[in-house]
Amino acid sequence: MPVSQAVSNKAAFQEMIDETINHHQPAAWDRYASSDFVHYATLPNIEAGLAGIKQWSQLVIRAFPDVRGSTQLLLQEADWVVVSVAVTGTHLGNFRGIPSTTRRIQWNEIHVFKLADGKIQQYFPQVNIGQMMGQLSDRYRVYQPAQSVINTLMGAFISEMHRLLPAIKNEKEG
Repeated sequence: MPVSQAVSNKAAFQEMIDETINHHQPAAWDRYASSDFVHYATLPNIEAGLAGIKQWSQLVIRAFPDVRGSTQLLLQEADWVVVSVAVTGTHLGNFRGIPSTTRRIQWNEIHVFKLADGKIQQYFPQVNIGQMMGQLSDRYRVYQPAQSVINTLMGAFISEMHRLLPAIKNEKEG
């Protein structure tokens, strides 16, 4: 892949994060997803596919109206993009049954995308729900001791992607 295309793809992903998270425009996902888009995540009471991503985004925006995402890492190799995002927001609305706490919280997300013809064809999100819930309610503090394990696993995942992406590229070129 030419360097200019990789830079362009990274800029497009940063724009997508800004638009969908920071500017609270879940409908913008429509421009970024391919016609054969597949979303590999399921959450209770959230639809599958593109509709589910928009539904989840709306749920987060209603619960955390000042939600902001900050890209920590953005990697691309061939048709794969990995994005690590630190997200913050103030809990001002109901979130998964927990009424407003007015707490400002932070959580981590990792998003893995497979591209086809410049659009997202496959999407593998990992949102650290335990990290979110443990900050919102004492009832969910049971998640907190596991948080260091989760953070270690997320770090290991990113390291593994660094290791695997060159192999994927070589396999594709070979």
